[in-house]
Amino acid sequence: MSILKKIFSSKDNTTITHQKTSRIAISGLTEIGNVNPVCPSCNFELDEKPERKKKCPHCGNNIFVRTRPLDRKKVLISDKQIDQLDFQWQLYNEHKERENYEQDPEYLKVRDELRKKFKREPSVSDVRWGLANLKVISFRFAQLDSFWDGVESTIGWRILPVRSFQKNCHGDLATM
Repeated sequence: MSILKKIFSSKDNTTITHQKTSRIAISGLTEIGNVNPVCPSCNFELDEKPERKKKCPHCGNNIFVRTRPLDRKKVLISDKQIDQLDFQWQLYNEHKERENYEQDPEYLKVRDELRKKFKREPSVSDVRWGLANLKVISFRFAQLDSFWDGVESTIGWRILPVRSFQKNCHGDLATM
């Protein structure tokens, strides 16, 4: 055994179990693929586990090597299982993204509003769109306020003399 394997294999067991339990808690993640060197299509036992895509010497189908999100193990999968594994990674990434957003009060507020509106749990992307819309709207209102402040400061001082002039002119004309 090489020195690097000895260093990296001596991990703290409590950390590993904590990581496994947090990954297993995500619904929809299943054990997909083969951890052992076995073809996922025909169950032919390979001499050694391949490190990258390879054709099975028995059936000729492609064997893909991927990491599954459930336990981060390298597994052998068939081309039929690629979409399943990609979907599991999508679930895993969405779960992690949701965990990151759970501490943002703006995110929680928008999520609750969308939950009431949809009558179901909104996806992370729905809430992110809602947040983006709120930020655009608040930015636009801030721009509009600053625009009107600018209008009042540049035009307002010109309008007042004109209005008073008009008033005086009409008053003068009425007395003539």
